[in-house]
This record gives sequence, structure tokens and C-alpha cells, in this order.
Amino acid sequence: MEKDLGKPSSAPPNAAVCSTLTFIYAHACFVADGDYLYVLDKKADGHSAVALWEDYTANDQLWRQGICRNAEGQGHWVRCNKNFYESHTLAFSEGKAEGWRVLDFYGSFRWVPAA
Repeated sequence: MEKDLGKPSSAPPNAAVCSTLTFIYAHACFVADGDYLYVLDKKADGHSAVALWEDYTANDQLWRQGICRNAEGQGHWVRCNKNFYESHTLAFSEGKAEGWRVLDFYGSFRWVPAA
């Protein structure tokens, strides 16, 4: 599993595809142009907000998976710069973690083309 500590960022651009459901701990978005994952920490609870992602081939085989972690605190966005194959599909969801250990996640993944 790939682990990326997100860099502080502004909110994602309007072109971002974001999770469709509201999760009380975090919000995650993806921008295909540049392969960026964005994570917003929505709750001051001492835990990190995370985006959990899975990268699938054109044959629906899991290729890689990982976590983009926001350790900046409530109200802050971070961005993780990834590199996905254009023919792949990305599934992502948001959650909360203690360090790199995921404590809870929304469970519903958003599926988008990687490019």
C-alpha cells in the first residue's frame, strides 16, 4: 500500500471530481489533469483525514492502492500528487486515521477514469 503525506493546498479546482456523499470526518476529490488527490479535514478530533484509493486496470484488476493523508488539521486541504495510467480507473473514498492506521472510512467509493 502506498502512503503519501499530503502537502498543504488550497481547495481543489472546479474541474475536480469529488466524493458524492457527506462524511463527517473528511472530504476527498480527484483531478485527472496531473493526477492529484485532495483531502479536507472536516473535524477537530485529533485524527488525520485520509483519502483511500484503488487503481484498477482496463480489465478491472487491482493494480495499486494507497492512502493520501491530511495531517494539517481541521479546515485545511492537502494534495497528493500521483501518477496513474490513463487507461485505468480510480476508486476513492474518505476516512479518518490514527497515523497510517485507518479507523473509519465512508465505505462508498467514487469511480472515475484516471485521465
